[in-house]
Amino acid sequence: MSQQNYQLLFLLNLSTGLLFFLFYFLSRFRDVLVQVLSQNLNQERRKSDQLLRNVLPKSIALELTQTERVQPIDYESASVLFTDFVSFTQIAENFTLAVKSFRTTFGATQ
Repeated sequence: MSQQNYQLLFLLNLSTGLLFFLFYFLSRFRDVLVQVLSQNLNQERRKSDQLLRNVLPKSIALELTQTERVQPIDYESASVLFTDFVSFTQIAENFTLAVKSFRTTFGATQ
């Protein structure tokens, strides 16, 4: 074999090795990326479920998280309450206090 053939063979082997390394690296990167994104998705899902449990009745929140829908319920009569909290504007200016007050008022869990 000539010197030029050896050089071509060397470059072919080197490029093949680099391609295998690149494919391995990309597959590992994909696996790590999928794992991180799955963790983020699960964390956001937990936050969403917690929010639902804070603002909806327990049975409704459970049905919504399990089936992604809620069967309508027919009530013969219903009441709607409109209210104004005393000093709500002052409470809302300090949002942390407002959230704590809301949770205390409505008995929501953290």
